[in-house]
Amino acid sequence: MNINKFLDKAYEKANSHLQKAQNIVLELIRILDLKYEIAEQLMRMYDYMLYEIIMINTKKDAANIPGLIAIVQDLKGAWQILQSQSAQMYTKVDE
Repeated sequence: MNINKFLDKAYEKANSHLQKAQNIVLELIRILDLKYEIAEQLMRMYDYMLYEIIMINTKKDAANIPGLIAIVQDLKGAWQILQSQSAQMYTKVDE
């Protein structure tokens, strides 16, 4: 399905989903602990994502949605790796 056609035909639904995405990114920004270097890097990425979500919703132009999805998928993969490594560390400590 063409994403722009989706936005045109179901704007209210798309708007609702984009607002949810915006709220999620705002929460991620809110909980960052900026005393860590990685937090500053995440802040820049989250700021970019938030800007893109707002622009997509304002302009009803979904061309950048695939790029945002790719960023989120990369973040998810990184968190899954960290979770797996963390679990392995705790397992070794408990043995």
